Amino acid sequence: MVVPAQGGAQAIPAMINGDIDFAIGQPFGPFRADLQNLGVVIIGNYASSYADGDDINAVVASAKSGITRPAQLAGRKVSVNSLGAAGDVTIIAAVEKDGGDPTKVKFVEVAFPDAPAQLAAGNIDAAWVTEPFITQMRKRGDVLLVAPYQATVPGLTTLTTITSSNLKAPTPLWWRTSRRR
Repeated sequence: MVVPAQGGAQAIPAMINGDIDFAIGQPFGPFRADLQNLGVVIIGNYASSYADGDDINAVVASAKSGITRPAQLAGRKVSVNSLGAAGDVTIIAAVEKDGGDPTKVKFVEVAFPDAPAQLAAGNIDAAWVTEPFITQMRKRGDVLLVAPYQATVPGLTTLTTITSSNLKAPTPLWWRTSRRR
Protein backbone atom coordinates (compact mmCIF):
# COMPACT_ATOMS: atom_id res chain seq x y z
CA MET A 1 0.00 0.00 0.00
CA VAL A 2 1.26 3.51 -0.82
CA VAL A 3 0.55 6.22 1.75
CA PRO A 4 1.13 9.86 0.78
CA ALA A 5 3.11 12.14 3.10
CA GLN A 6 4.24 15.76 2.74
CA GLY A 7 7.84 14.66 3.33
CA GLY A 8 9.97 11.85 4.69
CA ALA A 9 10.19 13.46 8.13
CA GLN A 10 6.40 13.29 8.42
CA ALA A 11 6.43 9.61 7.40
CA ILE A 12 8.93 8.58 10.09
CA PRO A 13 6.39 8.35 12.97
CA ALA A 14 4.19 6.08 10.83
CA MET A 15 7.21 3.91 10.06
CA ILE A 16 8.27 3.71 13.71
CA ASN A 17 4.70 2.74 14.68
CA GLY A 18 4.69 -0.02 12.06
CA ASP A 19 1.96 1.61 9.93
CA ILE A 20 4.33 1.66 6.93
CA ASP A 21 7.49 -0.32 6.20
CA PHE A 22 9.45 2.09 3.99
CA ALA A 23 9.50 5.79 3.18
CA ILE A 24 11.19 8.01 0.67
CA GLY A 25 12.29 11.42 1.86
CA GLN A 26 15.07 13.89 2.32
CA PRO A 27 18.01 12.61 4.37
CA PHE A 28 17.53 15.21 7.13
CA GLY A 29 14.61 13.32 8.72
CA PRO A 30 16.53 10.06 9.12
CA PHE A 31 19.59 11.97 10.38
CA ARG A 32 17.50 13.61 13.10
CA ALA A 33 15.77 10.32 13.93
CA ASP A 34 19.18 8.64 14.26
CA LEU A 35 20.34 11.36 16.67
CA GLN A 36 17.33 10.46 18.82
CA ASN A 37 18.00 6.70 18.56
CA LEU A 38 14.59 6.08 16.97
CA GLY A 39 15.78 3.11 14.93
CA VAL A 40 15.50 4.67 11.46
CA VAL A 41 18.04 3.68 8.83
CA ILE A 42 18.82 4.86 5.31
CA ILE A 43 18.97 1.87 2.98
CA GLY A 44 19.72 3.66 -0.28
CA ASN A 45 19.97 6.82 -2.35
CA TYR A 46 16.74 7.47 -4.25
CA ALA A 47 17.51 10.74 -6.09
CA SER A 48 20.05 13.53 -6.34
CA SER A 49 20.00 17.09 -7.60
CA TYR A 50 21.77 18.05 -10.82
CA ALA A 51 25.32 19.35 -10.53
CA ASP A 52 24.62 22.02 -13.17
CA GLY A 53 21.90 23.23 -15.55
CA ASP A 54 18.25 23.45 -14.55
CA ASP A 55 17.95 21.78 -11.16
CA ILE A 56 15.10 19.80 -9.62
CA ASN A 57 13.94 22.71 -7.45
CA ALA A 58 14.44 26.44 -7.14
CA VAL A 59 13.45 29.49 -5.15
CA VAL A 60 11.09 31.65 -7.18
CA ALA A 61 10.16 35.18 -6.08
CA SER A 62 7.16 37.24 -7.01
CA ALA A 63 7.99 39.78 -9.71
CA LYS A 64 6.19 42.34 -7.49
CA SER A 65 8.56 41.68 -4.57
CA GLY A 66 11.60 43.26 -6.22
CA ILE A 67 13.74 40.36 -5.00
CA THR A 68 16.44 39.49 -7.53
CA ARG A 69 19.02 37.54 -5.50
CA PRO A 70 19.20 35.20 -2.50
CA ALA A 71 20.60 37.80 -0.07
CA GLN A 72 17.37 39.79 -0.46
CA LEU A 73 15.35 36.96 1.10
CA ALA A 74 16.43 38.25 4.54
CA GLY A 75 13.38 39.74 6.22
CA ARG A 76 11.03 38.07 3.73
CA LYS A 77 8.55 35.18 3.95
CA VAL A 78 9.76 32.12 2.02
CA SER A 79 7.77 28.91 1.70
CA VAL A 80 9.20 25.41 1.88
CA ASN A 81 7.20 22.19 1.75
CA SER A 82 8.54 20.94 5.07
CA LEU A 83 10.20 23.01 7.79
CA GLY A 84 13.60 21.90 9.10
CA ALA A 85 14.53 19.95 5.99
CA ALA A 86 16.55 20.41 2.81
CA GLY A 87 14.59 23.45 1.57
CA ASP A 88 15.24 25.83 4.41
CA VAL A 89 18.68 24.40 5.20
CA THR A 90 19.97 24.94 1.65
CA ILE A 91 18.20 28.31 1.26
CA ILE A 92 19.92 29.49 4.46
CA ALA A 93 23.28 28.47 2.96
CA ALA A 94 22.48 30.21 -0.37
CA VAL A 95 21.43 33.43 1.41
CA GLU A 96 24.60 33.43 3.51
CA LYS A 97 26.80 32.66 0.50
CA ASP A 98 25.23 35.66 -1.30
CA GLY A 99 26.01 37.98 1.64
CA GLY A 100 22.57 38.06 3.27
CA ASP A 101 21.57 37.37 6.87
CA PRO A 102 19.97 33.91 6.88
CA THR A 103 18.64 34.35 10.43
CA LYS A 104 16.23 36.98 9.10
CA VAL A 105 14.50 34.69 6.56
CA LYS A 106 10.96 33.83 7.71
CA PHE A 107 10.17 30.28 6.60
CA VAL A 108 6.60 29.06 6.32
CA GLU A 109 5.37 25.60 5.43
CA VAL A 110 3.36 25.47 2.19
CA ALA A 111 2.81 22.36 0.06
CA PHE A 112 4.35 22.63 -3.42
CA PRO A 113 0.99 22.67 -5.26
CA ASP A 114 -0.24 25.56 -3.05
CA ALA A 115 2.89 27.72 -3.36
CA PRO A 116 2.08 29.42 -6.72
CA ALA A 117 -1.31 30.66 -5.43
CA GLN A 118 0.19 31.79 -2.12
CA LEU A 119 2.88 33.72 -3.99
CA ALA A 120 0.34 35.31 -6.35
CA ALA A 121 -1.84 36.30 -3.38
CA GLY A 122 1.11 38.02 -1.68
CA ASN A 123 1.03 35.73 1.36
CA ILE A 124 4.69 34.84 0.75
CA ASP A 125 7.51 36.69 -1.01
CA ALA A 126 9.23 33.65 -2.47
CA ALA A 127 8.66 29.92 -2.75
CA TRP A 128 10.89 26.88 -2.89
CA VAL A 129 9.23 24.72 -5.54
CA THR A 130 9.79 21.84 -7.93
CA GLU A 131 8.60 21.32 -11.48
CA PRO A 132 6.05 21.86 -12.94
CA PHE A 133 5.63 24.84 -10.62
CA ILE A 134 8.98 26.46 -11.50
CA THR A 135 8.00 26.68 -15.17
CA GLN A 136 4.42 27.78 -14.41
CA MET A 137 5.59 30.56 -12.11
CA ARG A 138 8.28 31.79 -14.49
CA LYS A 139 5.76 31.89 -17.36
CA ARG A 140 3.57 34.24 -15.34
CA GLY A 141 6.55 36.55 -14.70
CA ASP A 142 7.91 35.38 -11.36
CA VAL A 143 11.71 35.40 -10.96
CA LEU A 144 13.95 32.35 -10.45
CA LEU A 145 16.41 33.43 -7.75
CA VAL A 146 18.52 30.39 -7.02
CA ALA A 147 18.71 26.62 -7.24
CA PRO A 148 19.71 26.20 -3.58
CA TYR A 149 21.03 22.65 -3.91
CA GLN A 150 23.47 23.74 -6.62
CA ALA A 151 24.40 26.84 -4.61
CA THR A 152 25.16 24.63 -1.62
CA VAL A 153 26.33 21.18 -2.81
CA PRO A 154 25.98 20.47 -6.56
CA GLY A 155 24.67 16.94 -7.02
CA LEU A 156 23.36 16.79 -3.43
CA THR A 157 21.50 13.62 -2.40
CA THR A 158 17.92 14.83 -2.17
CA LEU A 159 15.89 11.72 -1.44
CA THR A 160 16.73 8.50 0.38
CA THR A 161 14.88 5.26 0.96
CA ILE A 162 14.46 4.65 4.67
CA THR A 163 13.08 1.93 6.93
CA SER A 164 12.97 0.93 10.55
CA SER A 165 16.00 -0.89 11.91
CA ASN A 166 13.53 -3.62 12.92
CA LEU A 167 12.98 -4.38 9.22
CA LYS A 168 16.61 -4.17 8.16
CA ALA A 169 17.66 -7.57 6.90
CA PRO A 170 19.93 -9.62 9.17
CA THR A 171 23.34 -10.67 7.93
CA PRO A 172 22.72 -13.36 5.28
CA LEU A 173 23.63 -16.95 6.17
CA TRP A 174 26.01 -17.23 3.18
CA TRP A 175 28.03 -14.26 4.53
CA ARG A 176 28.24 -15.65 8.07
CA THR A 177 29.31 -19.13 6.87
CA SER A 178 31.81 -17.83 4.29
CA ARG A 179 33.59 -15.80 6.98
CA ARG A 180 34.39 -18.94 9.01
CA ARG A 181 36.61 -20.46 6.35
